[in-house]
Amino acid sequence: MEARHGSSSGSSSSSSERSGVAPLDHPNELSLPEGRYSYKMIKGQPVEVIVSELRRRKVATWGRKDQLASRLYGALKAEGRALNKEESAIADAELGLDDIGTVGLGSSSDSDWEGGSEADAAAVAAGELASSKMLAENPLLALQSSLAGRFLTELNQERLISNFSSLQLYFLWGATAPNGIKLSTTCLARTAKGVWLFECGEDAQRHLSQIQSISWGKLERIFVSSLAADNIAGLPGMLCTISAAREKGHEAADTPLHVYGPPGLAEYINAMLSVSRTYLEMPVIIHEFSTGPIPEDQLDQLVQVNPRARLYVTRLPPDQLNPEGYYDGEMRPLLSRHTRKRSHSGIDERAGTLPMALPEPGDPSRTGLTVAELSWTLRMDHEWLVRVFPLRNKQPAFGYLMQEAHRAGKLYAKQAQQLGLQLGEDCYRLKMGQPVQTADGRWVEPSQCVGPVRRGRRVAFVGSCLDASGFAQAVAAVDAAASSSSGGGSSTRDSSSSSSNDGRGSPHSKRPVVDILVHAMSPPVGAPPGTPSTAAAAAAGAAAAAMNAKELVLWQRQASFAETPDGCDEAFPAQAIEAARDSMGSNYVSLGGCYWCYNPERDPEPAEWPEEWGDQAPVTV
Repeated sequence: MEARHGSSSGSSSSSSERSGVAPLDHPNELSLPEGRYSYKMIKGQPVEVIVSELRRRKVATWGRKDQLASRLYGALKAEGRALNKEESAIADAELGLDDIGTVGLGSSSDSDWEGGSEADAAAVAAGELASSKMLAENPLLALQSSLAGRFLTELNQERLISNFSSLQLYFLWGATAPNGIKLSTTCLARTAKGVWLFECGEDAQRHLSQIQSISWGKLERIFVSSLAADNIAGLPGMLCTISAAREKGHEAADTPLHVYGPPGLAEYINAMLSVSRTYLEMPVIIHEFSTGPIPEDQLDQLVQVNPRARLYVTRLPPDQLNPEGYYDGEMRPLLSRHTRKRSHSGIDERAGTLPMALPEPGDPSRTGLTVAELSWTLRMDHEWLVRVFPLRNKQPAFGYLMQEAHRAGKLYAKQAQQLGLQLGEDCYRLKMGQPVQTADGRWVEPSQCVGPVRRGRRVAFVGSCLDASGFAQAVAAVDAAASSSSGGGSSTRDSSSSSSNDGRGSPHSKRPVVDILVHAMSPPVGAPPGTPSTAAAAAAGAAAAAMNAKELVLWQRQASFAETPDGCDEAFPAQAIEAARDSMGSNYVSLGGCYWCYNPERDPEPAEWPEEWGDQAPVTV
């Protein structure tokens, strides 16, 4: 098919010279003729031609033909070689291309979408796919793919701002490298009850102030992976800003702020606040991960290190050496012990949250353990655990796993009524896993009208390190233990601590272990000379594969990255993403800071009782 030449350049220079696109490496390489194109013209070209043009522009070449055509149309639009909406309609009609569907969107936020299938147009409106305008503003979006990544549009803004799914991830960034990579100082996790920060780089509080959907009063916990400057430089300023938001009389004025990290974190924070003679409105409790046992009389004891700044410090022993087996970090007991404010929030049993598997009690006298075999379990509340595992690095570093509790399956009312049950208390008991007796004396088991247990979501965070393979193996072992003990009793224990001590390499099934893995995309400071620039991205992909992660987010946290050769190399983003994809074996790799937020949702449930279930629902998580 010949392309319609909407306008000629009239210049002796080639379009590749004008647009910056690399010239053809071989004279016979497939390419589009000179001229301007509509989306339908591009879609009518052989797929080989479209792929060749995308490769020359270093744009992703995976996906359906309509997706490839949309990417190329966006690239040509940025080069001034795309027909606008009116010109496209005239040209397409003359060429008889009306059979290739185009969908126009009504919302103003997506009015720039000019072409594509109905599915793609709906995805743009829902914020799941980048529009042509977004691709023109950030060409790196064409290289990425995400299951949970969302853009803010008129159609989904109410759902996203209200945090309907009760879990969102944001990347706080304020600078951009010359090649377009966002430099994110902090990753923020927003749950139904609070806000947690992972890392706290310089100027993080200013970046956080730009997200209007986040309440400063709900900032409860900060997790630091290591004492590298990129991780902790913004901590003093963040504490002061949170304190200012919780001025005297505020409902959260006395709610403690919890900071977790390696040994030495309390000394750093105390030094910074002591020199500046800072007063903080709320108490700050610093939890340092100890690799040795803690005397029983000192467990859960807070030591005040700075009365003016209201700083307290406590040391947390590993699960293997903890006589309790885990650390209870729930707000309610801490509020009643260490502050004036008391919480009256209870547990809504109607949500169907199931008890979480907790480690068995440890033995403080145990010897012979290596640091790589240790783990820390922090029970935040009845819905969330945070697992902590060491990373191999020159300075102490830790990776974090957010682990949500499983939930009881959906109750199918019609199925229950067909079994002779009355809606009400009987259904509640069935949903909580208890059998119920009907009026005629028959016993109905929960599996006869309640769907399978809904798996809790998991998000893993790995900072700059030399190797995260041990972390990946530990996460896989914990998931296997938690799944085998899910759904029973008022309190469950797992054997992950003991099993991890024996190598922590138990194989896991092919079902997803982690929904999102957030991994640093640059080698740590002090990495061996000659380390390839894409080594960290490849290692991130390997860790994601070991955890069978649904998707991987490459996180660039180093502020100095913008001045490095990789930060100035326009080819580096594509190379890093490709290296991660090759190691992971999946296309779902994205760069932190490019999406408005990540919104991982629970697996959907059938609206009606499926016929293939027969008389009993599956029991697997």
